[in-house]
Amino acid sequence: LDDESMDGIICGFGLRNVPELPRAVAECARVLRPGGRLVVLDFFQPDSTLSRFLQSTYNRGVVPLVGGVITGFSDAYRYLNLSIDAFLTADAFVALLAEHGLEGTHRATLPPVASIVSATRVPHD
Repeated sequence: LDDESMDGIICGFGLRNVPELPRAVAECARVLRPGGRLVVLDFFQPDSTLSRFLQSTYNRGVVPLVGGVITGFSDAYRYLNLSIDAFLTADAFVALLAEHGLEGTHRATLPPVASIVSATRVPHD
């Protein structure tokens, strides 16, 4: 895509699976026009130790069991927990966006299992 050619980018549960996240964010920033929006919905690492423990326990025990029973693919649900553990917190992701000229905020969904990060491409000086 051409530089500054996009008004918006939406990504749901995808960036967590990108092996070179800073490079992907740089590409998003490159193709967004000034004022363009990036919206990301994903499972970020929780901020607090207690939240990490609760989410990890749930994702390692309940999710693979229930997901495996329903779909027959429990390995996919085990991968989910590993990918969340390897991802950033929402605050760290917003900080990464800022390094690439994107001003962002985040909020949890209800129930609070995922977060929505919304960022705007900062105009050039």
